[in-house]
This record gives sequence, C-alpha cells and structure tokens, in this order.
Amino acid sequence: DRVTPGLSEPYYWKLPEQFTGSMITAYGGQLKYAAYYEARDETGPSSYEPQVIIKGGPNRNVVITRHIPGLQIGQLTRHEIDMTE
Repeated sequence: DRVTPGLSEPYYWKLPEQFTGSMITAYGGQLKYAAYYEARDETGPSSYEPQVIIKGGPNRNVVITRHIPGLQIGQLTRHEIDMTE
C-alpha cells in the first residue's frame, strides 16, 4: 500500500498487517531492509526525506523518524535501524 501519491514527493509504504499492532517486543531489536531504485538521467538523486517513519503509542501519536543518506541510483543499499527512541 503506497501512502503518498504525488510524483514530486517521497513514496512511503505501509508494512503488511503481520507487522502492525502491538510491537512492544520489537524494542531493542532492528529493522532491516534493502532498497533499490532507478531513475531517468534528468530526475537527479533521491530526496533526503526520512526513509523510515514509525508511528506508535495508544493513539498512534508517537512518531519516530530515521534519516539515512539518500539512495544511489542503480545501487542496492541495505540498512539496519535500531528500534529505540
């Protein structure tokens, strides 16, 4: 599920249902993911928007973001993010 629709803004995806709900046991662990993208020559580098946005708390009002250097066009990048505040 893509969350943001415009071509001029970052794309974010929601996690599958199995990764939502109470994740209290994830604290202290790591979120690991890999990203790859291709772009036309005139589009330039990826943006420096947060790559990860985590919402939680009783009303989903706690937001944690992780800023990671922009992706390189045509290169697979792997990230490990500590699940702490």
